[in-house]
Amino acid sequence: MIGFNAIRLNDLRCFPNLCRRKSTFVFVGLFLSFFFLADDCLAQKYLSLRSQRKAERINFSVGDEISIKIDGEKTVFQGEITALRDSSIVFNKTELQLNRIDEVIDFSSGSALRAAGKSLWVAVPITFLFNGLNRWINTKESPVIDKPTLELAAVFAGTGTALMLVPHKRYKTKKKWRLLIIDTTFYPSN
Repeated sequence: MIGFNAIRLNDLRCFPNLCRRKSTFVFVGLFLSFFFLADDCLAQKYLSLRSQRKAERINFSVGDEISIKIDGEKTVFQGEITALRDSSIVFNKTELQLNRIDEVIDFSSGSALRAAGKSLWVAVPITFLFNGLNRWINTKESPVIDKPTLELAAVFAGTGTALMLVPHKRYKTKKKWRLLIIDTTFYPSN
């Protein structure tokens, strides 16, 4: 009897969760049906950088910041993608053919480490200021900047420099990577 009552109580406790799950499934089903029935709701183009050797890809859409090198130039152009066409992109108000782009540079990789390096460089003068003021006001010791303060500032400066030198990822489009414009426009059948 005790086992039977426990099963019945467990079923009653699970009932509200089961109702919530079913209502969630109904809501998701209705949302998806309206989503796919909407006319031109899925019209979108994006720039895809795909590896020719591995199953890797990086997608950029309109409004994304991107950095590129063009036709063997040494200058890195950085800006926003304003439009995507069938075989070209509009970048910094200039239309570029995809075959002119030699390299895409991803500045977002390692950006947290480079930001930490800059913060460590900011900590160097703050270390001198607070430790110097502490020795000058509270302890009245001479010299105001002592050897441990210099060592701490040197560690901050060295670590900050090393972190700021973290390289950016470079994707050479003529060798290992391929640039494509992907059009995912959904055309309903009549």
